[in-house]
Amino acid sequence: MRRIWAALIFLVGFESLSFAYPPTLKQTFIKTGQCPKCDFSAQDFKGLKLTGVNLLGARLWRTDFSSADLSQADFHTADMEEAFCNDAKFPKSNFKSAFLNRSYFKRADLSDSQLNWAQAEQTWFDQSNLAGADLSNGVFYRARFVGADLREAKLKGAILVEVNLAEADLRGADLREAVLAGANVEKANFEGANLEGALWTNGLPCLAGSLGRCVTSEQFIPKPKKTLWD
Repeated sequence: MRRIWAALIFLVGFESLSFAYPPTLKQTFIKTGQCPKCDFSAQDFKGLKLTGVNLLGARLWRTDFSSADLSQADFHTADMEEAFCNDAKFPKSNFKSAFLNRSYFKRADLSDSQLNWAQAEQTWFDQSNLAGADLSNGVFYRARFVGADLREAKLKGAILVEVNLAEADLRGADLREAVLAGANVEKANFEGANLEGALWTNGLPCLAGSLGRCVTSEQFIPKPKKTLWD
């Protein structure tokens, strides 16, 4: 029998007899872009280019999507805690109810994406493009948006406690009922932003008519009239 196998190998070559193993889950995803509820924790997808991928409910803990181009992707309810997404492109993608705690989205393109009801505590969005994105009712406790583009973004009811919005562009953003207690808004641009009902950085509510700036009750407290003895 050994002589027969040796003769076959000699005639057709060893490579022709190699066994074809089934593709891995990662290889299948890269080919099809479909893998809902898959576990790709700590996997490397740097620079991957796919449109309309389906990773709904997937486990992506510490997964690396740096510089990837995944426009119109579906990450709904995905667990992306501590994921690396710096310089990645996710325009018009769905991150609704996703877990993004302590992840990195620095310089990422998230324009017109859905991040409503997402949980993104201590997440980095520095210099990212979130123009037109929906972040309503999301939890962004102590997240960073330094220099981020949030023009026309929907932030109604968002928890923005102790966030860093320094130099962020929030022109035309909807911040109604958002909570900004303790937030850093130094040099942030709120031109045309709707702040009615929001809780401002000093803990005071923004009154009706708070457009472009927060008008608080402190600004309406009448000053005591001067008396003859003053």
